[in-house]
Amino acid sequence: MNTLNLVNEFALLFAVATPLVVLFAMNLFLLLEGERGTLMFPSTDWTPSQAPRERHNVPRDEPANDEHFRRAA
Repeated sequence: MNTLNLVNEFALLFAVATPLVVLFAMNLFLLLEGERGTLMFPSTDWTPSQAPRERHNVPRDEPANDEHFRRAA
C-alpha cells in the first residue's frame, strides 16, 4: 500500500514539473539563440527602452475633413 502512495506522489511531481521544465528549456533555447526581451520569464535587463523620435507634422494640402471628401462619402 505504501508503494502506491509513493508512485502517486511521483506522478503528481512529474505532472507539475514537466510544464515548468519545458518552459525553462524553451526560455534557455531562446536565450542561447540571441533573443533579448522576448523571453517568457523576466530578464535581468533593466535598461529602459528608448522612446520613439518625435515626427514633425507635415501640413497637408487638403485635410481629410475637406468639403470634397465629405460630399464623396
